[in-house]
Amino acid sequence: MLDRQCARCAVGVLGALAFVAHAQGPTAGLAVGSSGLSVEAGYPLSPDLGVRGILSGWSFSRDFSDEQVEYAGDLDLSTTGAVLDWHPVGTGFRVTAGLFLNNNSLSGRAEGEIELDGIPYPELALDAEADWSRVAPYFGVGYGNSWGLRGWSFGADLGLLVTGSPSVTVRASGDERIVEDERFLESLERERLAVEDELSDLDLYPVVRVGAFYRF
Repeated sequence: MLDRQCARCAVGVLGALAFVAHAQGPTAGLAVGSSGLSVEAGYPLSPDLGVRGILSGWSFSRDFSDEQVEYAGDLDLSTTGAVLDWHPVGTGFRVTAGLFLNNNSLSGRAEGEIELDGIPYPELALDAEADWSRVAPYFGVGYGNSWGLRGWSFGADLGLLVTGSPSVTVRASGDERIVEDERFLESLERERLAVEDELSDLDLYPVVRVGAFYRF
């Protein structure tokens, strides 16, 4: 019995030493995708577990509209987080979960003659802004060698950032007699709710990302 225990301990120690010898330390690299340009750093924790830190961001135009108003918009992407990668079958395939600080926002502007609730308002400007939950869980799958030899490799991620439904504000500027009128303010609130409803499907943000990484 004692010999068996000693043999098991020896195998465990040899396995740990083999992993330490095989692992070459941290990885770093760049990736691009639906979350923008990403800077990543990772480190293997065991033969089947790895941890990564990911910083992503980008800005681009994205117009949006409801049934009444069309907005010329800009989507600003900014997320920072950490994920845990599990390689269940001993290959590059991985299952990933993590948590992100989410600063994504969507803003838009409409100006000119704008019609709200069937009433045209000349020389009016509406500014809409949508923000999502600041803390967003992430779940996905991907490919990447978290314990490979030193040198270059590639990685990919496919998943969902759980951002929740957006919080929307709509502000009006123009003739003070109009924008401070009670009836107009009621129409403006209905417009805000319409924009919020239009964007409600964006409670899950799809993440598709590919990149190149170097292990030191």
